[in-house]
Amino acid sequence: TALVLATPFEIARGMLTIILTRDALVTDYFELAGFGAAFFNAGLVMGLGIFLIRRLKIPFTGFTMAVLFINAGFALFGKNPVNVLPMLFGTWLYARFHNAGMNRYVYTALFGSCLAPMVTELVYLLPFGFWNNLLCAVAVGIFMGFVLPPLSVHTASMHMGYNLFNMGFAGGLLAFVMVCILQPFRQQRFYLELRAASLACGRFVCIFYDNFPLRTVSQSGGYQTSFYPDETSWPGRG
Repeated sequence: TALVLATPFEIARGMLTIILTRDALVTDYFELAGFGAAFFNAGLVMGLGIFLIRRLKIPFTGFTMAVLFINAGFALFGKNPVNVLPMLFGTWLYARFHNAGMNRYVYTALFGSCLAPMVTELVYLLPFGFWNNLLCAVAVGIFMGFVLPPLSVHTASMHMGYNLFNMGFAGGLLAFVMVCILQPFRQQRFYLELRAASLACGRFVCIFYDNFPLRTVSQSGGYQTSFYPDETSWPGRG
């Protein structure tokens, strides 16, 4: 489709524009780089997902189709093959840290790359110079990819299955914290706003901690999960 809508030169020029342009929501790649480049970018992002899944020998299921097409959709307004790489690498590091295979976390990595536009945005948002900003952006992308797997486990415990898109919820919580931290840089009032950002992050941690499942030992010696200290006393709870 991309080659029908644009010439190879136009696609190459559009891809360069996509990669080098800020990706704040919503950055419409159709308007920014043209239909050909936007569809080509979506194809590259989907192709990267297909490559990982095939490389890890994961069978294609309905879940696979969901993660591939949601990545292709996001690649039309923020994601590109460059800004997703740090997050994928961070998840790979998490798998290696726990001596597990990447096939266990590949869906988490692909769904979690919804935060990839933040990598590009940091390059232009931070005040440290281009190359320092680039290093910081890559480091933050790796950090987010490393943090999302354990965070998604805890968010699943928080909503108890009532959220059908668990990675979106986990990514939203992480994005909330990142926005609080980055707000001072955007408003150029660093020292004044950093205190407010710290307070907001502290409140988030308190809320998140309060909703962590509590692991307690039941009378039978097994483990049970509860969200509040008195939840085990509710009717029907062991």
